[in-house]
Amino acid sequence: MKISLTSLGIFVVGVCAVVGCKKREVPGTTETDSGTPVCAANADCAGRCDGGPECVCVAGNCALPHCTSSAACDAGLVCLAGGCASPPSAAGLRCTVVSCPSLLVVGTSGSCVGAAVGSSGDLVAGQTLAWNSSDTAAVAIDASGAVEAGVAPGAAQITCTVQGSLEAASSPATINVLPNVDAGLVRVIVVDDYSGAPISGATVVVSPVDGGSASLVTGDAGIVEFAAAPPLSEVSVYHASYNYVTVVGYAASDMQVAITPAPDSTKAGGIHGTFSYDMTGVAADKVEIGIAGLSFPGTMLDFSFDLVVGEQVPTSLMGLTLKLPRGVFAYLEPTALLVREYQALGLGGKRVRWGLATREAVATVLTLAGVASDPGAIVTALVPILAKSNHTLQANYTVTEIPTISDSDGGTTPDFANMPNLTLSASRPLSTNIALDVPRLPSYGGAAFLKASVGVIGALVPGQGFTPLGLGAARDTQSGGETPDGIVDTDLGDAGNQTVMPVQITPSYGGIEGAPYLVLLLASSFSGTAADAPPVASSSLLKVYQPSQVMPESPTTVAFEPFDAGAAVEFLALPIGATYDAGARVLSAVPTISGARLHRLVFGTSRVRRWFIYFIGSSVTVPTPPSAEWNLATDALYRIDSIALTGTNSLQSLFGVGAPNGRNLTTIMTAFSALECKNGVCTGQP
Repeated sequence: MKISLTSLGIFVVGVCAVVGCKKREVPGTTETDSGTPVCAANADCAGRCDGGPECVCVAGNCALPHCTSSAACDAGLVCLAGGCASPPSAAGLRCTVVSCPSLLVVGTSGSCVGAAVGSSGDLVAGQTLAWNSSDTAAVAIDASGAVEAGVAPGAAQITCTVQGSLEAASSPATINVLPNVDAGLVRVIVVDDYSGAPISGATVVVSPVDGGSASLVTGDAGIVEFAAAPPLSEVSVYHASYNYVTVVGYAASDMQVAITPAPDSTKAGGIHGTFSYDMTGVAADKVEIGIAGLSFPGTMLDFSFDLVVGEQVPTSLMGLTLKLPRGVFAYLEPTALLVREYQALGLGGKRVRWGLATREAVATVLTLAGVASDPGAIVTALVPILAKSNHTLQANYTVTEIPTISDSDGGTTPDFANMPNLTLSASRPLSTNIALDVPRLPSYGGAAFLKASVGVIGALVPGQGFTPLGLGAARDTQSGGETPDGIVDTDLGDAGNQTVMPVQITPSYGGIEGAPYLVLLLASSFSGTAADAPPVASSSLLKVYQPSQVMPESPTTVAFEPFDAGAAVEFLALPIGATYDAGARVLSAVPTISGARLHRLVFGTSRVRRWFIYFIGSSVTVPTPPSAEWNLATDALYRIDSIALTGTNSLQSLFGVGAPNGRNLTTIMTAFSALECKNGVCTGQP
């Protein structure tokens, strides 16, 4: 079964047979969607918007300026749906605890996150939450949700309320405070990465540096203790329902390992359907094109562009057979009806469903035909079309996984027919322009460079995952006889190189305001994992903007973090040249990569159980699992990630109790590169 953690569907739904124009839904503008930009600069918008002289030019249309953070608003106002406004009424709202650490060690700290929810289950932003601890001696909590463990073991019930609401306090979250581990012992705490709950039944194997190993199984508290002195050679955690984790070279006596649920090939969750449009007055040469999806709950280390556009499949488009991202179809005649719908997959639980949709000229969509054999060119041709879209989202949407069904190849496939059929209405304009400076793309072998770069900007919604709010793209073109040199072009119609990528986004709305923004700049080979395809190579830069920070708008570019003070910003290099000997179970010759503080070796893919091995240095020996069926360390296909971290963060801080780990790794990364390897050697080639 071909299934991703979050798989998204693109669709082209129709061409209207009526000639005319429809007013574009951009706040404050009276311009029509005639296909001609109404402005080229802010000066062209004077007097065009209800907001007066502050009206700005956004993607050829005039719109009011927007905020991306309440920090940009005057005192007493909050940023809601991109504008500064008074906070919504708190009457009738209740608070829900989204996340809290289940365990802390005396003297350590963490944080709890809450959300205000209306009677219909919708998120309501702009509220002030009040926090309470049933035992402040065990766990103290402040107004921001920061928790501090006391000096003695204990437990506390944490609740929250919405200030100004008469609703009862939230259901409690329990935080247990553990004593410091005794001398001569090593303690390992195993938790679910998505919920933070302790996991029972996990097999934990530790190997001290002086040799030997020991194995224990976690109980209800998710804790095991070993008679061993740190540092440890390695710690491995195995569980039948989860992906495996190994940490090599951990030096402290207390550690917490967060593990993620393994995919269940017998179930899949998702949505399918169409977008709704008023077709009255839409020009006959216009195609409607859109993308829909569900938020991605994992660490961005495991995020890839096919999670946004879907995997590429043979597609019939206007009489042509193209290999396009999943779900691209056309509607040309009244008798053709709707050929295909969007199809989006996601993990079960609370998610944000989202979509982008726009109208575009047939000729523009047909440009995809000219690049059908080049995945990178397809992406960079498709994304600018979607960059003109309107946005839609619903937060706190419950995804339920249902059994898969048999397919014609003897495998299984998601049962979309019995998943919710949703008609989405995209009405929020992409009114904010964020500029990303694209460094030279990394080389993946001699004079070969990664093909293209994609910018994805979205919200890290607590408990629900990363939700894209806008896209941008650039490509290292070969037009005019240019030799690929790793320098991108953001405007493929202009000569020369343009390295500043515009990304049109809608500011957070629909109750997710106040969530951190994530800016991800991804460079990729856009290859596939089929037997005859080159391995996927990618490198990404990340920037997280917390609610107290204002995200810069154009012409100011996002300031990614350089690896060394005063140095230019660059992508992490790829670990080309590393080799894996399956017989000896040794990965070696991992190159030194400037800026990378640790590596992660990954066996398996997002569609099956995976094994994540974190290590530092140029080599690692893969442990032998205690059960033969747990052995995932083959040389057929594996991946090496190299990771750059913020500040002084390291392998040690990553796995400390209460420290950022698992999906929270996203907030302390500045860059990472990933290279899939085949046949034992990481070359970047088939």
